[in-house]
Amino acid sequence: GSFLSAQRFGLIPEVADPGPGFPAEVSGGQPRPVDQLQALSEVDLNDLRELVFPYPDDPRDVYSLTTSGGSGFIDQASGELLQFQPRSTGSVVRQWIMRLHTGEGLWWLGLLLGVAALSVPALSVTGAVIWWQRRRSSLQTRDNVAAAEADAIVLVGSEGGATRGFARALQTGLTRAGFRVHCADMNALADSYPVASLLLVLTSTYGDGDAPASAGRFMERLRDFRAGSALKYAVLGFGDRQFPNFCRFALEVDEALAGKGLSQIQPVELIDRCSAARFSEWGSRLGNAIGVPLALSHDPVPPRTFRLELAERADYGQAVQAPTSILRFRLADAGQGWQSWFFRSGRPRLPAFEAG
Repeated sequence: GSFLSAQRFGLIPEVADPGPGFPAEVSGGQPRPVDQLQALSEVDLNDLRELVFPYPDDPRDVYSLTTSGGSGFIDQASGELLQFQPRSTGSVVRQWIMRLHTGEGLWWLGLLLGVAALSVPALSVTGAVIWWQRRRSSLQTRDNVAAAEADAIVLVGSEGGATRGFARALQTGLTRAGFRVHCADMNALADSYPVASLLLVLTSTYGDGDAPASAGRFMERLRDFRAGSALKYAVLGFGDRQFPNFCRFALEVDEALAGKGLSQIQPVELIDRCSAARFSEWGSRLGNAIGVPLALSHDPVPPRTFRLELAERADYGQAVQAPTSILRFRLADAGQGWQSWFFRSGRPRLPAFEAG
């Protein structure tokens, strides 16, 4: 479309393709019927673009033929191709651009572009849903006090929102313990916290050990941060050990805070795959360190369950007084209704076993 518009408004010169000159000599005999013209019968109908008939009762006139490969003239008496000039490279390029633009003869391309066009509203809807989920997860809670009045600061670095749930659980636990808590994104780090004695940073790691979305400007803002003498900190990192740079950003944050002269409440803790048990243990150690009981509980991803039924049981070892049973299970819904056909065709398997 851009190329054709540029040609239309003279920004790009149009391709000159004058075609062959009119033949100087023709046979001039009795014209043959169209279906008996040899040169015309050799033209594939799919390649035919234009056929101009000669004037009636004019034996000196010829057929003008235009195909996808070029243009020429056909003698109306002998049926021979008198002249033929192939299309220039520029003309071929312009023809393909026109076909791509209009979809002429390329139905599959039109179908593909139509499906691609449908993705635009789908992306708009899914983008709005993701934005709303992030906005809802980042909303301040009602018991969130101002940063200048808080004696405990909780900063969150999150990409998809999972870490925010842990931060809210920590905020709730500290509030119940009598602290005035301010919870915010790491990007909202203030220049100072006048009355705060605790700075607790909970952050995930994005990509190859990089900062998550809500912590991308934290290191820059930390350069201007002025820490009070009473302020102590602790860092809790979230990640997945299957990646090589496990919780690297949390380690960098811990090192940067120590470099600002802050005292550490307890060593940095790294939690694998949002473990609720590890989070609860970290909360207990934190409570002991600050001298208050702190019971934290948050499970962001409840484990998926499956209904099983006993398929077979085999008992062994009764004769030697060492009874052993082997139990074989199958999915409970694999033999009902449409699921029966689906599972038979798909060879169902039980979910992978995970210890703990």
